[in-house]
Amino acid sequence: MPNDYTEPLYQWLNKDSVSRSSTEIHLISQKFPSQFNFEALAQAFHKIESQADYRVKVACVRLGCTIVIIEVSSPEEAAEWLMNPVFRTALAETDVQVVMRKTKGVPIDIQNDRIEIEHMDDKSPPANLDTKVDFALITALPDVEFKPLRKALDRVGIPGHKTKTETTTTYHYSVKNDSDKDMHVAAMHLIDMGTVAAAQALERICTSLDPERILMIGIAGSLDDTDVSLGDVVLARQIFDYDSRRKHSDKGTDAAPSAYPTDRGLVSEAQSLLVDDDEYGIWKQYCHSVLAAELKNQLPNTWAGPTLHIGDIACGDAVVNSLKEKKRIKSLNRKLLATEMESSGLMEAAFNRHDVKKVTVIRGISDPAEKKDITDPCWRTVAALCAVECAISLISRT
Repeated sequence: MPNDYTEPLYQWLNKDSVSRSSTEIHLISQKFPSQFNFEALAQAFHKIESQADYRVKVACVRLGCTIVIIEVSSPEEAAEWLMNPVFRTALAETDVQVVMRKTKGVPIDIQNDRIEIEHMDDKSPPANLDTKVDFALITALPDVEFKPLRKALDRVGIPGHKTKTETTTTYHYSVKNDSDKDMHVAAMHLIDMGTVAAAQALERICTSLDPERILMIGIAGSLDDTDVSLGDVVLARQIFDYDSRRKHSDKGTDAAPSAYPTDRGLVSEAQSLLVDDDEYGIWKQYCHSVLAAELKNQLPNTWAGPTLHIGDIACGDAVVNSLKEKKRIKSLNRKLLATEMESSGLMEAAFNRHDVKKVTVIRGISDPAEKKDITDPCWRTVAALCAVECAISLISRT
């Protein structure tokens, strides 16, 4: 690797010190010093022929763990990221890998300072997922919640097979945890919003997959205006079903809320993450860097990344969008931090089974549960991604 960090990419590819395989080139594997010429690397990416035939991954290595910052579909797109000052700040003083990979696994041949393509079929085998499902991941919203989940799993895992039914498709992945164990992760979204759809989904999941753990991921409204901010993440200690009702007198009905405790093991892992300054900081910084680049000027300058909270989440059959209803729900349980519409159906179905499943809920805060129409919709994107990345961090720790 050249000492002045300014040689074009096509010259770097001919260096003996650059690691190459038949389908992959490791361009950089070292610390980016302060004088690193990002502009030269970006310009070199723009010169690569057959842009559409490559994917580029940029990762940082901290505490021996490789954390993928981006994985994009062309060197040209990677060049745009490299020119982003927020992205470059995230890479500062870390061990960085930049990997360029053929999208179809075809051989790379370096001739005349350029890369030529020899087409052949993809021979990359799918992940071996014959093992029991360790995690079943569920979202309610296909676009806002499930898309970032799939994107994260594509980044950290190896895709396997898909299983289809009349109502849904389940995507299977092999994901390594921090102990280098292959975890079988299955991901799907509900066919509809609400507690009934969530309960039906749990029955299908338990029957077809029999997972060790079930994790619901998505967005929610805040019930705590003091400590919980937009973009924060709440991991449920218990789910509080405030819409459970019973006949009390001729004058009407009284609320009889039900509370369902979540998976103690993942709650404990979340508590460990909170006190792990390095890993917790990496999660916050990753979320901030990616979202700041994706949403550009839509986020306020004061937002420094998400905060993780562990507490109670309320669940009911309707969207909460008024201060009056928000206060009513909060009066039932002062520990409530967020509100949403699916988890109690999932939890009740799980607790009604003879083989009670370990279920956990993670929600990103997308709105204040009031005045939703004037809350910037970008917070839905922020909340969903932060919740997804929190789930990925916890899966890695188990």
